Amino acid sequence: MRRNGGYATLRRLNELVDFSTWATKTPEASVRRIVQQGKAFFKLRPGLWALEERRDDVLRHFDLQPGNRHSEERFSHTYYQGLLVEICHMMKLTTYVPAQDKNHKFLGKPLGEVCDTTTLPPSPTTPSAAAPAPWT
Repeated sequence: MRRNGGYATLRRLNELVDFSTWATKTPEASVRRIVQQGKAFFKLRPGLWALEERRDDVLRHFDLQPGNRHSEERFSHTYYQGLLVEICHMMKLTTYVPAQDKNHKFLGKPLGEVCDTTTLPPSPTTPSAAAPAPWT
């Protein structure tokens, strides 16, 4: 987590940790338990954890001010957009974020760099009322 700026998603932690010497059948569950129950970590958002020793640095990095509703909402919105983009990438789907959100930061990167596109392709035209539906 230190190598990742003091914070990481559980997915990123599982990518970084070498499980070859772990004597467990469920190392990802072990990482989750260690992070959730350890006093050395604090939860930023679901699935996003940070080192307690780097709390001030991490909050400053994400421009989060405890108790400031606006900064919390802005961070949450962008964080969940970024998580959806990551999930879609894992599923090999094309991702999109609106152009007005492309410069919002998701874990330090603009969403426009994380997603595949900020422009939607034209939607298919609706069949005219006179044309029969293809399934009839």
